[in-house]
Amino acid sequence: MIVLRDLPEDTRITIYPGFGEAMPKSVVYLPLILRGKTLGIIMLASLFNYDSYLAQTLEAFAVSVSIALGNAISHTEVRELAQELEAKNQRLDAQNEELQAQNEEICAQAEEIQAQNEELQVQNLELAQKSEDIERHALELEEKTQDLMALQSIITVALSSIKLDDLLRGMLETVTELTGAEFGLIALLNDSRDQVVPAATHNLYTAEIRPLPITQGLAEEVISGGAIVYSRDCISVLGEQAERYHPNCALAGIPIKVGNRFYGVAFLGFPDSREVTKKEYNLLNIFSSRCAIAVDRAQAYQQMEQAEKRALADHERLQAIIDNLPQAVIIANGPDGRVYTANKIALQLCGVDLIPAAVFKNHTNAFNLCKTNGEPAGWKDLPLYRSYHHGETRVGDELLVIHPDGRQITILINSVPLRDSDGAITGSIAVFQDITAIKAQQKLLVEGYEQQRNIAETLQKTFLPNIRPILPNYDIADIYVPAHIHEQVGGDLYDIITLDEGRIGLVIADVSGKGVEAAVHTAMAKYMLRAFAHENPNPGSVIKRLNDAMVRYISGEIFVTLFYGILDTKKRELRYVNAGHELPLIYNTLSNSSTLLKTTGPATGILADALYREEFFQLKDQDAILLYTDGITESRKDGAYFGIDGLSKTIADIKDLNATDMAETILNKVKDYSGGTFHDDVALLLIKPVTGIKKDLITG
Repeated sequence: MIVLRDLPEDTRITIYPGFGEAMPKSVVYLPLILRGKTLGIIMLASLFNYDSYLAQTLEAFAVSVSIALGNAISHTEVRELAQELEAKNQRLDAQNEELQAQNEEICAQAEEIQAQNEELQVQNLELAQKSEDIERHALELEEKTQDLMALQSIITVALSSIKLDDLLRGMLETVTELTGAEFGLIALLNDSRDQVVPAATHNLYTAEIRPLPITQGLAEEVISGGAIVYSRDCISVLGEQAERYHPNCALAGIPIKVGNRFYGVAFLGFPDSREVTKKEYNLLNIFSSRCAIAVDRAQAYQQMEQAEKRALADHERLQAIIDNLPQAVIIANGPDGRVYTANKIALQLCGVDLIPAAVFKNHTNAFNLCKTNGEPAGWKDLPLYRSYHHGETRVGDELLVIHPDGRQITILINSVPLRDSDGAITGSIAVFQDITAIKAQQKLLVEGYEQQRNIAETLQKTFLPNIRPILPNYDIADIYVPAHIHEQVGGDLYDIITLDEGRIGLVIADVSGKGVEAAVHTAMAKYMLRAFAHENPNPGSVIKRLNDAMVRYISGEIFVTLFYGILDTKKRELRYVNAGHELPLIYNTLSNSSTLLKTTGPATGILADALYREEFFQLKDQDAILLYTDGITESRKDGAYFGIDGLSKTIADIKDLNATDMAETILNKVKDYSGGTFHDDVALLLIKPVTGIKKDLITG
């Protein structure tokens, strides 16, 4: 221990007691020594001088600190040594694992090398086996090449000709050469399929070989078994020729067939009675099917040649027939519609020659066809096209033919599709005639008809009342519509006759027949009825006198159905006779009920002295009277009539309208029901009491 006292003032040691800083009076240096080794130094500064007791205490303290510090250093060294040892152990473990892995890898490589050695041994064995297989396959390939060459030879001969005789000779020569046969024979089934007849021979005399029945001998064995048959009996096939020229030959019978279809039998003779080899057997099987296919092809060609000859003969006969027909005929082949043939009349009517006409696909150009109005005819609208493209049967089409010289004729043409046995369309045929003269006559007839129609319509207009009477308590509406323009004028009429004391006569009638004659009879009936009514308006008397007059002065083929009634507007009474006419309808707008006025006698103009019963009906304030002809109730839709029910339902829906609106609504309803047109004349007379009509709908 070193103690320093009375330190100089410039000593650079400052201590910091609890009350501030101060200069020390003494400094003690305590060395830390353990087992002769200095571990460190402790320096202590004090404001006082150290006495001996404190000095001893500090020395003892220094020893204790030295021991503790030595222990700590030793412990640290031990720990560092332990860590270093552990790290070395870990490195050793890692090295051991690496060595173990390398050892395992070396073992695996050794095993792999062993396996490769074993695999090399197997491969060597396989290579040896493959070498043997290659040698064997080379031999097989050579054999197959020879077989293919033989097959090629057979196929080449089979395709070399389509003439049956040449084909069979070539096939027979080829197979005998390939198999080393001494001779050969091909016999085909006859038409009755009960014998095989010699068709080709090789190294044989054909004339000495007879047909063989298929129910006995070698031919029967081959055909029934369907396979190659080997026999040493040549005599049964060749006869004496076998003994003279081929005494030691064996015979192979080969069926000529494909599938289950037989064409005949081939016979090959082999010298020294040897049997066929397996290779030759396979070759003969190939020959069997190829020969059958070739025979079938050749026979089909023969049949085709025969069919062509028959077709040519049929065409010549057909041409001869259509050339002598009294009408023009054109036949087209589908699907392009090219002209197949046309007779002389067709060519003359169209002003063309057969050769240029036949090359046209478009018949419009080929035959100078137009519509009847002179516009170009669309190719796809022509009858021939419609028949072969759509299978249509066209009847009554009219076309215009314009000749090169400008002359025009009208033709009437019918066409139908031509079908094969399966129903497929193969073409079409058109038959037509010149109707130019007929069309001129038709034009005259149409003009005459139009003139008659104009007269009849003029007459008919005179039948209708010009002035509708004004009744204080009733609203009256009347409508007449003729049938559509293509129908003749009919005989419908209605009339309103003004009588005395507030009475009016109501008439509606339908005269049988059409045209001018019906119009004349309608006029007669109207004015006779008016005359009789003014003499004595009683319905029964008027209708009886009218019937007697019609029976006496008008042909019995004409009759008139009519309703004639007298309406007393003051008493609201209706007295009437219904002579076979449509039943008038009395409709009560308050109760929505209807009453039909039944017939009281037959139609006029049929029976002399016919009886007509006069009936009476008391009208209520809301009763409307509807008179009509059969053009209303007999309007049809899908076969069903409009009828009384349709009429009643319509009135129920419009009962609050005035008479004019009701009548027009009924008319429109019937027109819609019948498809927008009338097929018969329509006449309607409606008398409705003013009571119950909506005031804003009443018209004068």
